[in-house]
Amino acid sequence: MVTIYRQLQVGKSARGIRSICFVAPWAYPTLVRDASVKVVGGSEVQQTILAREFVRRGYQVSMVCLDYGQREGMEVDGVTIYKAYKTGLEAPKIGTLGVIKSIWKAMAKANADLYYQQNCSAFTGYVASYARLNGKLAMYCGASDEDFVRNLPRLHRKKEKFFFRLGLRLASAIIAQSERQVAACQDSFGLKSEVIRSCYGHQGALSNQDGVVLWSGRLAKIKRPDLFVELAKRCPEFRFRMVGGGEPELTRALNEQAAGLSNIDLLGFVPYAEVEQYFDDASVIVNTSPSEGFPNTFLQGWSRGMPSLSFFDPAAKVNGRPVGVVVEDMEQMAAELRRLKNDLPHWQQHSADSKVFFSGNFALDHVADEYESLFRRLSFERTK
Repeated sequence: MVTIYRQLQVGKSARGIRSICFVAPWAYPTLVRDASVKVVGGSEVQQTILAREFVRRGYQVSMVCLDYGQREGMEVDGVTIYKAYKTGLEAPKIGTLGVIKSIWKAMAKANADLYYQQNCSAFTGYVASYARLNGKLAMYCGASDEDFVRNLPRLHRKKEKFFFRLGLRLASAIIAQSERQVAACQDSFGLKSEVIRSCYGHQGALSNQDGVVLWSGRLAKIKRPDLFVELAKRCPEFRFRMVGGGEPELTRALNEQAAGLSNIDLLGFVPYAEVEQYFDDASVIVNTSPSEGFPNTFLQGWSRGMPSLSFFDPAAKVNGRPVGVVVEDMEQMAAELRRLKNDLPHWQQHSADSKVFFSGNFALDHVADEYESLFRRLSFERTK
């Protein structure tokens, strides 16, 4: 145990970064475009985008995913997939040690120079511990503002919180989505982090003011999709569309809530590869979550010059002007939606600002360049 502890604290020398492994247990359906798994998470989408881009840039890229029945070592778009434990097999059934053993075995097969993990969970600790014990680099990327809150409200077990905090301490680098998260990470955990924003490559059709009002994402109570249905009820003069699958009980409740409303369509789950068409004829992207990291839906919208309307502040500005409209309650959200839909110069200003901010911060080439700069620095720091 003393030897293991010393290795965790000191680690081994790392060579130049030529191979990257994304430890993304639930990303397999997104990577292979499997429409039968009716949940698409934002972090899985981001890691899939980055994995393909690093393949394009000449890296050896792999991904550790749960076992969905796929062939071990299969390759998709240049990304080699290694299997961990079977999907549907809950962690308590095989125990924490069983989960760690399975993840570490898959990571060993990948034999990468750097392991990348996103989302607040015990996996942060599993990944960073393996990397430190084996002379590798580990990178954690925050997905939500709540990832950097001291009491970790999204983690409910002491064991999960322990491993997550351990992973942050052992990580070679911590990535935040905003300066707000950088400050929170320092305040909550006493750890430095740096901003590398999410990325998005597809540009899509330019938005127009006459399009539908759109909500897109995973249906979960924490995202409060019922407020979007309420918004449609408050604004019967506009057309609304909700795209997303998720919790069955919540889906039934939303359908019941929307019954009798002729101005809203609840489309249910749509594979990520097919979602783009629903952004192409939208005018405003709405987010009803109380907090976020940085939602992919804003990237999909802003890349098209589509204004956003949300309760959380994305902390984005162009020439001192906020990008996106931020509100505090439903009454204000309905009022701001009417202004966006009825005041063309107002909509055009938000449209232009969102497009400018996207181009300077979230374009795929720009974000990948920032990661490569970090790779070079990490490699230098570990070998000097």
